[in-house]
Amino acid sequence: MNFNQRCVYIRDKKPQIVSEAMISPRAIILKGPKSVLDHGVINVADGIYACMYSDDIRYISIVTAGSDSRVLTLYCDAQSDYESLLDTIRSSCSSLTISSQNNKLNSYANSVAEKLRIGVELRIVDAKDDDDSVICPGCGVANDWNPNMPYCMECGAALNHE
Repeated sequence: MNFNQRCVYIRDKKPQIVSEAMISPRAIILKGPKSVLDHGVINVADGIYACMYSDDIRYISIVTAGSDSRVLTLYCDAQSDYESLLDTIRSSCSSLTISSQNNKLNSYANSVAEKLRIGVELRIVDAKDDDDSVICPGCGVANDWNPNMPYCMECGAALNHE
């Protein structure tokens, strides 16, 4: 797919402009204006631990698997490019579990990658925006509010129910 407006690929805090994405069940290949981007080939078949997205900020974050886990983020300026990219990933990479998150996606994805680097595997769940949910100030995960357990079930931070 080609992008109508700016699409940015961020890896290790280094942004690169994406002009085209080729997506298959085995790989995501990100190309710039002249060639494949640095680290622009993402192994879908066995290299992705989680794929999360936030409609609020038009981010798609891919957390790689293994002891060198890192977060690979795609951001699209145009809503239509973002929706097309997400739909293409969903339809082409049916083996991936793709999880909806809130605008704290970046901190949550980085927290997941940190846990993977030390050998701790997590269960990724969709963020919730219910009235009985509290967003963790530490990692961004939505927790069901329970006054008897006012701590995040993901990272242990204290929760504030307002």
